[in-house]
Amino acid sequence: MAAFVGCEHAIVYGMGYATNSAVIPALAGKGCLIISDALNHASIVVGARSSGAKVKVFRHNDAAHLEDVLRASIAEGQPRSHRPWKKVSWLSRVNLRPHHRPVALIVCPDHRYR
Repeated sequence: MAAFVGCEHAIVYGMGYATNSAVIPALAGKGCLIISDALNHASIVVGARSSGAKVKVFRHNDAAHLEDVLRASIAEGQPRSHRPWKKVSWLSRVNLRPHHRPVALIVCPDHRYR
């Protein structure tokens, strides 16, 4: 999957409420930032909230807004301390239909923020 979307790493797992609500907290925690699509399924929202990470939301399938949120979040750093984030992740529903934005636009905004 990573090679398909042109990124270094990718995680793919079966969808399901238990999977989303359990895997997300295992991948992110305190000191991490999760940027979440506004139309994510409830299981993704529950997983993100229960992780202990700071959660910010971007408009559905809006790559420009995702980049704005990402840029501002990196510039601000963690709340109170303003230290850099330990890990920055984004969670989104990916639609592979032709009328939606290309997956790579949404999947890899971080190549400019390394």
